[in-house]
Amino acid sequence: MAYSRFSFLLIPVFLFALSVSAVAAERDSVRVYYHDGITVHAKKQSISRAEFSAEKGTLGDVLEKNGFSVIRKGVFLAQDVYADGMKKSDIPVVVDDERYQCACPNRMDAPISRISPLDIESVELDKSASNLQAGLGGVVLVRRSEPQDSLRYRGSLTQYMGSFDGTDAAFQIEKNSHRISLRYVEGEPYENGDGKSFRELYNYRENTPYRFGEASLMGKSGPWKYTASFMYSEDISFPYLLMDERNSLVYNASLSYDDYKLYVNYTDHTMDNGLRTGYSTMQMRTDATNLTVGLKSDFFEAFYRQWNADNSIRNRMASIQNNMIPDVNLYAFSVRKKTGFNGISVAGKAGLSWYHIGNGDVLPYLRTVHPGADNDRLFPTFGLSLSHSASLSKSLSLGAMLDVVSEAPEAEALFINVRKMPNTVWTSGNPELDQPLRATLRTSLSSEWAKLELFGSCIFNYVTIDNATVGAQRYLTYSNIDALLAGASLELKYRWLDVNASYTYGNNETDNRPLIEILPLRITTTLTTPEFRGFKLYVRHK
Repeated sequence: MAYSRFSFLLIPVFLFALSVSAVAAERDSVRVYYHDGITVHAKKQSISRAEFSAEKGTLGDVLEKNGFSVIRKGVFLAQDVYADGMKKSDIPVVVDDERYQCACPNRMDAPISRISPLDIESVELDKSASNLQAGLGGVVLVRRSEPQDSLRYRGSLTQYMGSFDGTDAAFQIEKNSHRISLRYVEGEPYENGDGKSFRELYNYRENTPYRFGEASLMGKSGPWKYTASFMYSEDISFPYLLMDERNSLVYNASLSYDDYKLYVNYTDHTMDNGLRTGYSTMQMRTDATNLTVGLKSDFFEAFYRQWNADNSIRNRMASIQNNMIPDVNLYAFSVRKKTGFNGISVAGKAGLSWYHIGNGDVLPYLRTVHPGADNDRLFPTFGLSLSHSASLSKSLSLGAMLDVVSEAPEAEALFINVRKMPNTVWTSGNPELDQPLRATLRTSLSSEWAKLELFGSCIFNYVTIDNATVGAQRYLTYSNIDALLAGASLELKYRWLDVNASYTYGNNETDNRPLIEILPLRITTTLTTPEFRGFKLYVRHK
């Protein structure tokens, strides 16, 4: 398809080159002219991957395409990514090849919320195992635009009104291949349809405003590129939890040469229940830190993660201290290779993930529920994707993919531990978990204005929440099950109409009951007017 269209473009170029050569030969038959070669790029259909440009204010809309969804867990900044039954760490968020991992065990600092829309050039949503940095359910790749030589200013100001008040202001300036970006966000938690605030609904003392700020520097010189950034947030409400994010500080720096990139990011996160009415009788607080150091190229990745979280619970009668995430150290390395034969594209990766906990004092607690708990776990990881696409007509193509991937369980599921007050449910990770293995068959039918995708997944050793009882004490823990996932997604874009729909069916095959945390049927319909003097209006219904 793309090749044939480019072939027509080559005809006049070829004729022009011939005519120039003929004139030159007529004037001087000895002189020879050399012309630069012409490369034709043909873009094949991708079954599991889609890339979108991200204009100001549309990042959330982009993240709800290609079968992906956004889970809003609280106020404006609190959102996470979901796709085909996969969620949380199953779908890593990677910004310019850099992993941003959560310091909060409850993912209050989900990384997709903390990216300035002005910096973003494109977002790639990939549900396959073929990407080097993909997790069990795929990966979200965010790419920031590179700074230009010419002087350029950009700014945006967004004001939210109605069910909640919020202001989002961003500014950037670039010159001589360097860019400085600034962003500030503040607002108040939303009200429900009856006009009730968080204070009335969720026992908050006040409807406390939230704030977020970001400053970043990006530059390049020849093959060298470098970045530095700082982000902070405070008083972000999470009504479905017992605590809220009081503040988070995120530091980042990176240095790149050609295709090699070295980066480091560090998060200092604090959450407590100080915004709630129950704080006077019960104080809960968690201080968490996360350090990630990574080295990435086109064919390999190596990274180190150090994660620690300390928790305290106090009332008038007792005080409990928990090393909730016990100094977890993760060392990971993987390599990737991509090739093809007989029209079939093949992409594979292989690696190792080694967990080691620095605080062995938590092992007696973990062994209460899981006797074989140890402070070291080694997991071999791999991914393999086989895909093929064919044109059925000038405007219709069919694609199919077989995807097999196995990843290490999340550190939280392995090692989290929380003792609470008597007569309550305590929390225990399961260091004996087996690593999940997903096998997915995916097919898609695409035209210029529509795409229908169907998938079915068998996941062995799927990690799920479970209950356990030891003596009289009840625990919330994790276990492995076998799971079946199936679903469909539809994208329709024709002139002024844009429809995105997705449905996922999930079943716990081990216990033969519905799988938990499965997103319901979702349909988003958008009607957009033609642009008039730089303005256009849209109406969206979900």
